[in-house]
Amino acid sequence: MEKKYLISIKDSNIKFNAKNNNYSILDSAIASNIILPHGCKSGACGSCASKLTKGTISNKNSELISKNNSILLCQSFPNSKEVIIEYTSDELKILKEKNRNNFKIIPKELLLQVVENKSVTPMVKKLSLFVPPKLNFKFYPGSHMDLTYENNKLCRKYSIINSPNNSLNLESNIVSFLIVNHNRNGLSKIIHNKIKPGDLLKLKGPYATFQYKIKKDDPVIGIAGGTGISPILSIVKDLLNKNHTLNALIYLSVRNRDEILEMSTLFKLRQKYKNFSFKITLTREKKLPNNIFLNGRVNDNLQKIFKDLSTHKVLISGSDKFVDATYRHVLKLNALKKNIYYEKFSEN
Repeated sequence: MEKKYLISIKDSNIKFNAKNNNYSILDSAIASNIILPHGCKSGACGSCASKLTKGTISNKNSELISKNNSILLCQSFPNSKEVIIEYTSDELKILKEKNRNNFKIIPKELLLQVVENKSVTPMVKKLSLFVPPKLNFKFYPGSHMDLTYENNKLCRKYSIINSPNNSLNLESNIVSFLIVNHNRNGLSKIIHNKIKPGDLLKLKGPYATFQYKIKKDDPVIGIAGGTGISPILSIVKDLLNKNHTLNALIYLSVRNRDEILEMSTLFKLRQKYKNFSFKITLTREKKLPNNIFLNGRVNDNLQKIFKDLSTHKVLISGSDKFVDATYRHVLKLNALKKNIYYEKFSEN
């Protein structure tokens, strides 16, 4: 008989079981349809960090860790009958809201047909798949899906660039992702080189792991590095749809003009909403006359746009290094830690 382990989140009614200690706490939560923050699932991004307050766990090196230690849920395996983990009060509020039964969206395995896989920059393809209406596909803004290949040997999360309608459904029957090719032997390279229209791909989700809480009138700045614009656009478009006068800005950082993403979408949003604006900075291209672009990294330019971010909600998305550097910089501009939300992308 398999031994069961009870995992609980402190100061909440959120509980789930792990059938055995071969599954990480994060995997057990996902299997139980519990929404917890996570990213790469490999321990690199740190998005699934929490605090162990009761019980013991073992990590991938079989080292035992006791209470009052910070842990990564994707690298932690239950070692005692009861395990209690803790989040900050702000994180807990979001978790409770996302896991309320009347709002919870249950991830599903879907086999979807590719309708388009086109290059939008030299390094990025836009992958679009048809979702049959009978599936009644619902998702939260900023959600991602796990795309698997070769009998689940390869798996990677990709953020949905679409924004849902007021019923949390797709506006069309097409779901799209921006896929950057890192020239490694990972899933992104396969998508760039092998996947064609008509192919069937297995996806699981959606997962609402980009944790944020924004009130209707909160001014918002979304800062994206490259394909990190996917969840930023999804969330900001949803916020603007709910409040047409929202003060919002998207700041996109790319290396050069060849790598600019979704510029036409940004222009359309600016035309539609009077208080929306965007800035694009080029980090590896010299300043040229007669164009709208900034030059340099976030820490070179953001203070030229904002002197103080203490009243703003800040969304950040991109690579580990980009998110970490941007997080530090917005703190220097007086952004409050409780008002900064981020999503990290792994490179594979």
